[in-house]
Amino acid sequence: MAITQTPESIFLTQRRPLLRLAQAWLRGPNEQAIGVIRDYRRFFAELLLSLPQGALRAAMGSPAGDTLRSWIEAELPELPADQNDDPTWSAIAARLVETPGDPAAHLAAAGYRHAFRLTDLPAIEAVPDWALPMLMRYWLRAPRLFQAPADPGNYHVYLLAMLDRIAAMADAAADPLQAHALIEAALGPLDIQMAFHHDANLRPLMEKRGRLVERALDLAGPTRDLDRLAKPGQGRRLRVGFLVRNLEPRTESFIVMAHAEGLDKRRFEPVLYTQRPAEGAFGAAVGQRFARVAVIDADPARAVEQLRAEELDIAVLGNIVCFDHRGLGRIAACRLAPVQVALAAIQPATCGYESVDAFITAASTEPTQVEAQYSEQVELIDATFNVFSYAGAARTPAAGGSRKSLGLPPSATLFLGGASMPKLQPGLTRAWMRVLAATPDSVLALYPFNPNWWPSYPHHALRQRLAAEARTAGIDPERIRLLNALSMGELIQLAGEADVFLDSFPYSGNASLMEPLVAGCPVVSLQGGSQRALQGPSTLRAIGLDELVAPDVDGYVALAAALAQDRERRKDLQRRIRQALKAAPFFDTKAFGGAFGPLLERLHAAALGATYPERASA
Repeated sequence: MAITQTPESIFLTQRRPLLRLAQAWLRGPNEQAIGVIRDYRRFFAELLLSLPQGALRAAMGSPAGDTLRSWIEAELPELPADQNDDPTWSAIAARLVETPGDPAAHLAAAGYRHAFRLTDLPAIEAVPDWALPMLMRYWLRAPRLFQAPADPGNYHVYLLAMLDRIAAMADAAADPLQAHALIEAALGPLDIQMAFHHDANLRPLMEKRGRLVERALDLAGPTRDLDRLAKPGQGRRLRVGFLVRNLEPRTESFIVMAHAEGLDKRRFEPVLYTQRPAEGAFGAAVGQRFARVAVIDADPARAVEQLRAEELDIAVLGNIVCFDHRGLGRIAACRLAPVQVALAAIQPATCGYESVDAFITAASTEPTQVEAQYSEQVELIDATFNVFSYAGAARTPAAGGSRKSLGLPPSATLFLGGASMPKLQPGLTRAWMRVLAATPDSVLALYPFNPNWWPSYPHHALRQRLAAEARTAGIDPERIRLLNALSMGELIQLAGEADVFLDSFPYSGNASLMEPLVAGCPVVSLQGGSQRALQGPSTLRAIGLDELVAPDVDGYVALAAALAQDRERRKDLQRRIRQALKAAPFFDTKAFGGAFGPLLERLHAAALGATYPERASA
C-alpha cells in the first residue's frame, strides 16, 4: 500500500481501531468480526514490513510507540491464520531468515507467532540497540494459552536460551549504563510464569533470572548487602517481618496470616510489611495476628531502606516473588535481615536469589532429590507444607453458586475444576475430555478466570481450544461450561452440589482444594514429580485420602469416572472428608506454629553462631 502520511501519524491513528479489534478478539467475535480482525492483522503487518528502519525508529521513539506495544499485547497469534495470510507470513519468515536483526520483521511476526514458536531463536545481538526495548516485549511475552502438550516445556527451554543470550550481551556491553539498560529492557516484560506448567526442575531457569535481577541491583542499586550482623536472641523476642504487596481476602493472605498466628508471641514479634494494608473487618482480622502492620514504599529502593531500618531478625517472603522482577521480587533480592526465608506454601519454585537463605517445605510435597530443586538451603518442616487462617473471610455457602443459578443441569453428573487459566494446559484438559467421554451424562464446569492471577483473560481463545479438544474426543462442547469468577461462598455452594472436583496437573492445587473439601466434595488428584505437582496430593494425604491420588494420567481418568458412577462411594467420602477436616493439620495454626517457630529460631541461631535453649512445651 502507498504511504502518504508519516509513519508516526499512521500509527497514532491505528491505535484505537487496533485496541477495539483486540478487545473484540478476547471477548469472542462472530465470524464476520474474525474476518475483519484477520484483514487488519495483514494490513498492519504489511505496513510494518514496508517501513524503512529510520521511519520505524522514529515511530518507536514517539507517542506512536504505544500502538506498537498494543500490537504486541493483542494476543493475535491465538487467531488461526487462513490461506489469505500465507503470503504475508511467507514474507515475514523470509525477512527473518535474510535479515535476522530486522526490527520490522520481528514486529510483524508478533501478530502471527509467539516468539518461542519461531523457527530460530531471535538473534538479539543483531538487532539495533534502539529497537531492543520494544522487541523484548515480544520475545519475552508468554502466550496466555498454550495449544499443544509440549508447549510448556518448549517455552521453558526457550527462556533458558534467551536468558543466556541476554546475560552474554550484558557481559559484552560497552559500559555499565548499556548493560543496565539491556537488563532492564529484558526484566520489564519477562514472563516466567507460563514455564511453570510442567514437571521439569526450574532451578536453572530461576537462577538465570535471579542473576539478572541481582546484576541490575549491582549496577543501579540499592546495594544487596546488609551492613549488620545477627543480634543475640536470648532475653528478647525475635522480630519476624512478613513481606507482602497487599492484603486482600485471597490465598497468600490466608497463608501469611496463619504463619504469623501460630507463632508464640512470647518468643516472636511478627510484623507485617505491606504496600497496601487491608481495610474493614478483614483488615482488623489481619491486624490481630501481627504485633503491628507497617506500610512500605512502592519504590523498591526506598522500601529496602525502610525494611533495613526495622532491624529485622528474620524476613519471610509472603508473596510469590518468582514472577515479579521489579517490585517485591526485587526487594527480596536484597538482604533485609540476617535470615531470609521463602515458603513452599507460597513460592512454587526456588527464588534463585543469593539473599534467600532457606526454603521451608515439607517432605510430603517434594520429589526425592529435593536439594537439586533449590538454590536455598532446604528446610523440611515437621508439619504439612501449608496452613490457612480464614479469619475475617466468609466461608459459608452462598446461593449465587448453585447449579440452578449458573444454568447447570440439575440431574447431570457435575465435574468441577477450579484451576486458574494458566494451569489449563492441553495435557490436562485433554485428560478431562477423556473423563467426560467415560461418563456420558456429565458436565464439566470450570471457573478459571481468577482476577488474582491476571487482570484479563483471552476467553474466546480458551473456548475455541476446549471446543476443539471436545470435538476430537467425540464430546459435545456444550458439556463444558466456563463460569465467571465466584466468591468463596459461591464456590462452597457449587462444590457442595458437584459430584467430583478435578485437581489440575502438573501444577496442582492447594488453596483451590479448600472450598471443595469444606463442601465435602471428593477431589481427584495426580501424583507428580515436583513441588508444584505434589501440593494437591500432599493436601489429600494429610487428611487420609491417599486413595484419591492417582499414580498416572490413565489412573486419574479411571478414578474420576469411577467416582462419578458410584454414588454410595461419594457419600462415604463426603462423610470422611467432613470428619477429617475437624482435625485437618492445614487448619491447625497452633500445631503448625509449634514446628515453624523452632525452625526459625534454629535458622537465626545458625546465623548468629549461637544455640538456643530447649523450647518449653506449651
